[in-house]
Amino acid sequence: MSLSFRLPSGVRKYADKAGCLLESWSKEASGIVSRAAEWMEKRRDIGPWCIIVVCACVWLAQLLEYHRTDLPWYPQSGLEVPPNWKQPPFASLFYHYISPYLKLIGLLGGVVFHLVLLRAPENPRRLVIPLWLGCGFLAVWVIMADIYEQWERVTYYAIGQPYSAPAYVGKAIALAFLMLSPALAVSYYHGRTIWEKYILRNVSQPLAFCILSITVVVLIFDLQDHLGDFKQKKVPWVDVAAVYLNLLPFIFVEAVTPSLTLAVLFAMIKMNRHMEIIALMCGGLSLMRIARPVLLLAAFVCLVGTAANYHWAPTADARRQAARKGLKGTGGTVLQTNVMHFNQGARRSWFIGVVPYNLREEKMRRIEVREEDEHGRLKRGITAQTAMWWPDGTWSFYRGKELSYRDDLVDAVLDFGERQNGVQRLDKNWPETPWDIMVHSMSPNDMGVPDLAAYLKGWNVMSEAPAARHHFETELWHRFSYCLQGFFLVMLTIPLVCRPGRRDMLTASGSVLLAFVINHFALNNISHKLARSEELTPMIAAWLPHIVMGVPAVFLLWSRAYGMSLPSLPPLPKIRDLRWKDWWRLLRGRRTKPWSGRSQRASWLNELLRSL
Repeated sequence: MSLSFRLPSGVRKYADKAGCLLESWSKEASGIVSRAAEWMEKRRDIGPWCIIVVCACVWLAQLLEYHRTDLPWYPQSGLEVPPNWKQPPFASLFYHYISPYLKLIGLLGGVVFHLVLLRAPENPRRLVIPLWLGCGFLAVWVIMADIYEQWERVTYYAIGQPYSAPAYVGKAIALAFLMLSPALAVSYYHGRTIWEKYILRNVSQPLAFCILSITVVVLIFDLQDHLGDFKQKKVPWVDVAAVYLNLLPFIFVEAVTPSLTLAVLFAMIKMNRHMEIIALMCGGLSLMRIARPVLLLAAFVCLVGTAANYHWAPTADARRQAARKGLKGTGGTVLQTNVMHFNQGARRSWFIGVVPYNLREEKMRRIEVREEDEHGRLKRGITAQTAMWWPDGTWSFYRGKELSYRDDLVDAVLDFGERQNGVQRLDKNWPETPWDIMVHSMSPNDMGVPDLAAYLKGWNVMSEAPAARHHFETELWHRFSYCLQGFFLVMLTIPLVCRPGRRDMLTASGSVLLAFVINHFALNNISHKLARSEELTPMIAAWLPHIVMGVPAVFLLWSRAYGMSLPSLPPLPKIRDLRWKDWWRLLRGRRTKPWSGRSQRASWLNELLRSL
């Protein structure tokens, strides 16, 4: 018995009309899009017209004073000037004036770039100049914004962190390289020959797939673990998206080495299986010439990862952890919790319950300060709900009490005085800064190069244990060396896989994966532990995995490229043909059967030495 459901005739009639109407609308929309694309392809002057339209929009926005909402507060008359107000410098006014117009140009420029992208499906070379213009504009905009943010942090919202000019210059260079990397990649690709483009596509496609797969898996698992917390705290989806967008540099840095290894291994095995490597060699190309585009691609990806690991990858992981701590607390982002510090010279001990990640807009919470006399007995103390530190060295404590001690017992309790706005506040001029208080409890794994350089430059470094200093120095070198491991693994993969034939592909793949596991998990951990125990210097510990993996990689690539025979071990006997005497000889290092034409038995080590 079959069940069937029939619509009433009236409903079926209207459903058919709706379907016909939707079909006609879709055909009309596709026709409009195709006619617009054809018109844009024929119009050669659309580029200048787009520039004119963008300039007209910016000029109209300037006439409407689009920048007024972003300018800092400026008094209109003398009666409105507060007593502590200072006129903003010209650089601050200029940045706040031009920043909204840069955002507007970037938005309109993105629309223009997509129009150019629609015009260049058959000739991608047209994208080179627009891409350079767009990436250059983004580089100037982002670097200028970062410079202003750094100046504002040092001038108005500083936390007492020592400033390292070389580290910040390196940050600007890394940021410029990240912004210009798409234009550099496209320019290099369009300047190559056909066979080089083919090799680059064969490697870049699985590379992009591996990086995207790792990114999606990490984001899905992390979101699955913390989606309930986001819903419970009613975090806006915009803030959730911002947290995971900031996490992308960290995921990219962690995915560079395995993605490069798997992508090159897959591409080379595929080309070897289809006899494409033999065809290229028969065309007069050497192995070094075939490997050059692959090595350049690997070097470029590793440099992008190194630039991202300079500052944004470790701080992205720190921001994620700060957001998680904020979900467990009263909201916001939390950088440190339960921070303790003792100033030996002033004999002052600090306890801060919560240190927010953004000290510019949030205050430190649950602060307790105790002062001791020369005999180690308590004499004064402060407990406050919140506190702020100002760049002039002033600590402001809010809504708390000031304590005095006698014989380590509380003698008097005084409330803070009230200001004009009714807020209880107490000011103290103490030399400690928030950086001095919390730097001892910060993890170097979550610090970028500017923060690590500031720690090593600070006055309190020599008071730390030597092992702690070695830990921070090792992490500083690790920022530059970590992503370059993928380049040496690619250099090792090429000579093992690129061979004239299909034999031993499984052995070569296993060797590459074993090298990756040893390098990525064993050598990194061993070198870090040796550096922390002061057995190795930080620089040697950071570059030790590269030396261990790079020397055999260079030797193998050189040997394969110039036809040198590599030493090989004698083949192992079949397990099913072995008897107990053969097992005993195998354990002793003896061959189970003599060599052909020779009656004496030789050990594997002697045969290997003779083959060399």
